[in-house]
Amino acid sequence: MTAVSKSHRKLLSKDAVLFIIILVEGYVVLASELLSMRLLVSFVGSDTAIISIIVSAVLMPLAFGYYAGGRFYKHRFKNSTAVQLRQVLIRNMLLSAVFLSLGLSYFCIEVFIAVLISIGITSRFMLTTIYALFFLVVPVYLLGQTTPLVSNYFSKHNLSRTTGKMLFFSTFGSFFGATLTSLVLMHTLGVHHTATITILLLTILVMLLSRRVFSLPLAVMILVLAFTAYINSDYLFSKFGYVSNNAYSLIRIDDVEAEKQYHSRLMVVNNSSASKYTTDPEKQFSYIQYINERIIHHLPKDRVHDILVIGAGGFSIGEYDTLNRYTYVDIDADLKEVTEKYLRKYELEDNKEFVAQPARSFLFSNTKKYDVIVLDAYSNFMSVPYQLVTVEYFEQVKSALKLGGVMAANIFSDPKFRDDWSVKIHNTLYHAFGPMDRHTVINFSPWDQQSKPQCVIYVYYHNRQSDGIYTDNKNAYFFDKK
Repeated sequence: MTAVSKSHRKLLSKDAVLFIIILVEGYVVLASELLSMRLLVSFVGSDTAIISIIVSAVLMPLAFGYYAGGRFYKHRFKNSTAVQLRQVLIRNMLLSAVFLSLGLSYFCIEVFIAVLISIGITSRFMLTTIYALFFLVVPVYLLGQTTPLVSNYFSKHNLSRTTGKMLFFSTFGSFFGATLTSLVLMHTLGVHHTATITILLLTILVMLLSRRVFSLPLAVMILVLAFTAYINSDYLFSKFGYVSNNAYSLIRIDDVEAEKQYHSRLMVVNNSSASKYTTDPEKQFSYIQYINERIIHHLPKDRVHDILVIGAGGFSIGEYDTLNRYTYVDIDADLKEVTEKYLRKYELEDNKEFVAQPARSFLFSNTKKYDVIVLDAYSNFMSVPYQLVTVEYFEQVKSALKLGGVMAANIFSDPKFRDDWSVKIHNTLYHAFGPMDRHTVINFSPWDQQSKPQCVIYVYYHNRQSDGIYTDNKNAYFFDKK
């Protein structure tokens, strides 16, 4: 009974408190893993390699934490009181909170990544690894000690039953950390508030473990919680222009100072300019101008056309078209509200529908054919959706086109094919669609060795195609010419 504060004895039994500690520890570890993955999207992307680094940085120290926690009591507290064991638990919770308060706060990560880049570390994998070593390994290792340390408070009778219950509560906590964090809290409260809740739970554990109502560790823990709450507050995010921070995107709206007369505003999604609103079409992004002027504007006016846009952004594709029917598909359900409230500052027209759904899921269940399909989910070079770059996905897109329809894809890549991504996405598109047009919307010098990736537009015309070729042996081009 010495493991809990006297003020809690009347409310909770000793065993109840111990199982709550185990439950919350499981929750915090999984929640921290998911939060770190989401927060890093703005800086290093979200592909499987990045995810594997984060998962490894959680599982390995967690395993060592279990092992260390099991040996701790035997080697250091064999002849000591339970009070000292409780102090170790409090210390672990406090240190974990300190590391996580920094590692799960967007602004702290932004500064940390900026420092690493300034000293020449630019590899996404190195940035992720260093982040994990600094902010995840230590707290997960310390939290991993919780269950084996707490086990020393239980009676040695019915050991198998007690062990089963501890594993149940630890795993159940992990289940809540995985589901409640990603499916509920991030969507309803936002990523920043979810991080604060994680530190709040550790604070509650310190309160449960403290012998006195007021103590130095508890006071420090409250200061850590206050810091976390402030640096993740709506006030601070709104001060820097952020208007949404959910499970998929961190969105900021920036005024374009040089274009005040055109009321120009940028929507920045996960640190990448995703869309622009302006009253002067000439000030719009070049690739948006290209698609609107070369494809949308030239649609025949004799009927209403069906247009599908995957990657809604700020709904700039077809922005001034009130005739044709538009369906915008994006995984982020907040995009429509953010665009209407902060970017465009007026509601979408009646001929435009927004579907909050993953692109492949939408195409899988879709039975409608479209005159135009625009693929606009590749403008963020750091976080290209990996499931939207495969042959199978592009074949889904192709099957949704009407005969005579047009597909246009904006791909942020190197126009001179100097990296694997630019070559392979080009090959993949051609493999799925066949002959296509390829346009660079911004002029560049083919001899400039310093040129960077830019918007490259691929255009496919869905007409009858032949896979034949001309050779010296079989050259019947004169039959094919009309």
